Amino acid sequence: MARPLFIQDIEYEFQGVMYISSILKENNYECKLLFLQKDLIKKIVDYAPDLIFFYTMTVSHKKLIDTARIIKNHQPKTNNCFWWPACNILSGND
Repeated sequence: MARPLFIQDIEYEFQGVMYISSILKENNYECKLLFLQKDLIKKIVDYAPDLIFFYTMTVSHKKLIDTARIIKNHQPKTNNCFWWPACNILSGND
């Protein structure tokens, strides 16, 4: 079964992450939440996720994109998914 991991740059209880995590846990998925920290890569390698969800705010999304690139070098088979509340504003549909 897939092992999703959530990564946030802000230590805050975002409802979107809680909703998705609870649905996954109800369906017997093991989920974990990590924040940006010095030993992040080691924790990711130890957990060995299949999918990493990055949840961020617009002002800090570039930091998480850079983090995703570093993770991809260590975990090339792991898929990444980004979302943030303002992503519909950035979709180019202006």
